[in-house]
Amino acid sequence: MDKVGADYPDTPLPAVETLIAELVAHRVLLTSLQPPMTTGNALGYLISRLELAGAEPPVSASLREIHRILRRHDGAQPDDQSDLRARAAGAMTVLAPITDRPLMVTTRPDAEIILPQSVVHEAEQALKIMARITPYPNGSPAWNDYRVRFLERYSVGTIVPLRDLTDPDTGLGVPAGYRGTVLPRPVLGTTPRDEYLLALAQDAALTGRREVTLTEEDVKALSIGEPTQVPAHVELCFSVLARSAHDLDEGRFSLSTVGLSLAAGTTTGRFLSMLPASDLDRHAAAYRALPTLTAGAVRAQVSAPPMKQQTFNVGRAPVVAPEVLSVGEYNPAATLDLDDLGVVADASRLYLVSLSTGRIVEPSVMNAVELSHATHPLVRFLCEVHRSHAAILVPFAWGSAARLPFLPEVRYGRAVLSAACWRLRTQDLARSEDWMIGLTNWRIQYGVPRTVYVGSDDQRLRLDLDVAAHRDLLRHELDRHGTAVLHEAPNESAFGWIGHAHEVVLPFAADQQPTRAPALRKAVVARRSHGRMPGGSDRAYLKLYGNAARVPELLTAHLPRLLADWDAAPEAWFVRYTDPEPHVRLRLRLAGTDAFGLAAQRVAAWASELRDEGLIQHIAWDTDRPETGRYGTGAALDAAEAYFATDSAAALAQMRLDPVDQPGAAAASFVDIACGLLGSRRAGLDWLVRTFPRGEGQAPPQHAQALATHLAGPDTPSALAGLVGSTVASGVGEAWDLRRDALGRYRQALEDAGSDPASVLPSLLHMHHNRVAGVDPTAEATCRRTARAAALSWTVRTEGALR
Repeated sequence: MDKVGADYPDTPLPAVETLIAELVAHRVLLTSLQPPMTTGNALGYLISRLELAGAEPPVSASLREIHRILRRHDGAQPDDQSDLRARAAGAMTVLAPITDRPLMVTTRPDAEIILPQSVVHEAEQALKIMARITPYPNGSPAWNDYRVRFLERYSVGTIVPLRDLTDPDTGLGVPAGYRGTVLPRPVLGTTPRDEYLLALAQDAALTGRREVTLTEEDVKALSIGEPTQVPAHVELCFSVLARSAHDLDEGRFSLSTVGLSLAAGTTTGRFLSMLPASDLDRHAAAYRALPTLTAGAVRAQVSAPPMKQQTFNVGRAPVVAPEVLSVGEYNPAATLDLDDLGVVADASRLYLVSLSTGRIVEPSVMNAVELSHATHPLVRFLCEVHRSHAAILVPFAWGSAARLPFLPEVRYGRAVLSAACWRLRTQDLARSEDWMIGLTNWRIQYGVPRTVYVGSDDQRLRLDLDVAAHRDLLRHELDRHGTAVLHEAPNESAFGWIGHAHEVVLPFAADQQPTRAPALRKAVVARRSHGRMPGGSDRAYLKLYGNAARVPELLTAHLPRLLADWDAAPEAWFVRYTDPEPHVRLRLRLAGTDAFGLAAQRVAAWASELRDEGLIQHIAWDTDRPETGRYGTGAALDAAEAYFATDSAAALAQMRLDPVDQPGAAAASFVDIACGLLGSRRAGLDWLVRTFPRGEGQAPPQHAQALATHLAGPDTPSALAGLVGSTVASGVGEAWDLRRDALGRYRQALEDAGSDPASVLPSLLHMHHNRVAGVDPTAEATCRRTARAAALSWTVRTEGALR
């Protein structure tokens, strides 16, 4: 307030006070008076902060009195607690008359309940089956789309500051489906899994079955593939159904799954403050010891106020993680800063990383506040990004069948993965003049039981449809929304073992090896200024869109013609892309920044001719964002781009060979690149044999393998001379010689920068195959297999078999 007054001395003090109050109310300004979400005693915190500041507002006495009443309440006898609650609520309403229910009470039963080990085993089996039949074994479509966009824009190994990345003005924003996203949802087609589930549901409906028990055949049909990783930890929420404690002990029970939380502590976190100190310490130690998806990663607890005031009471949890990350609040317990976080990718996943320490960070929340709409999207991003590649576990996903009017109960073993479900629409009852008669007819037609839950997730109400008042509640729900979702509810006798409806929350930690953390010692941080604008540097970046089948002709016959128009041909390199449309990305190193205008004119004339001949459809100049995280910066990047130009020339020479010779030449080129980058023939051959998996891809044709082995020998020029069309083959040899020189300079630049040349070799080989053959993962895997076999053959000849 003093700063605003000093900057605007003519502004009246009341106006400044109003401005500051409004900024605080809308959370534009943070205040230390707002209790952080890691504080259980929010009112006590507020009073202590006022005392610490030496402030004595008019409400201080009332706040202290309310706090005193609440402390008395928690230690009072049950007979006295009702009166104390009424007194506290009345005093609170006087201070803030915005609700007639200012006070909520959380209760803890004075009982110790021990479940048989068989219940834990059954829950564990249910989790395993969820991992097998998940529709998304490698992350959600929205996150996979986001990772592809990240790699396209920033590449691997580049750290992007979190705020820059999630700001749609400077980065990608947040993934599709998030609040405030600018990205379109990925379009999903019907899968064989969807078709199987549709048939399963229809068969149950036609045969009058309300229950389906999954067989091993069903599980195999529903499985899309083995997950690369499952979440490091989760919480499974379920009800135990048994008529008596004796039945439970004897194994006569079933589990009815209610839900699955994102991480251990998500459901239980808000109840931890109710535990005795010894139990709280025991739980906290267990949470601190939870595993991570990445080796050496640090777990962090996100503390952030929900979007809605009504959920503050269920959003608080004590600190139980090694680190605390605060978002949208003042929190003295915070140990991590948003401005110190960035996101980096490798070929398979995204990581959240500390910019200052290089540590991988894996955050989670300790509350069950809904992430999509009730939580700030940045909090959701923080909790999801590190596990965005892992399997999405849900009790059961019906896929395209989810909106059918009837879905049967799905069981596996003793676990109910999905309760029987009915979707009642207003028009389903419109054919009857009497609503009650219409409901009865609908129940008979669809086999709807007497007791059901109406609603979804944890917002559900148990109804007895034989009771008129309960039918009125259903009618009200239907009138409000037009559709009511009903799930079969267990009979009251199913809770006989405990005598109460209940939910059991059981945390699980994954028994899996964490993945190795990416090497970040030399990682590059990409700021928002990263990228070369067209005309703003001596590099020019052009995209040529057209039919992918015409690319070989475009590159071998017409690209050299473009470069020949210059007095001194610029260095040029290219790659092929298929997303979103097939195109070639061409980069030119110009004589200087002022050379772009003339270059653009030459390219325009050349491209117009190509368009007239049907070789391309259109072109686009774009901002060039070098893959500094992958290839290096400064002198290393300059050397890398010089290599790209020589590799592009080598690729063009290889593409002029007889088509039957090209696969073998590409594999031999792999060997030549490996030996050139690693500095010796022995080092290159050894790397190929050790690094490439044995037997990947398809077995190459005999001619391709023989040619690759022949060309990969110590006398490459002589081997090339034996090819049909020796003039063309000599061009390959000359191009390889120039490329080998460029590889030596690049190796030296990497070593001078403290980087291991071998770390970029997979990328160089991948991009060489892209230049020669385009985007073809199967052919690339076969090329690796062929190159490995050639390297092994020469290793055996010169050094004996590797053991």
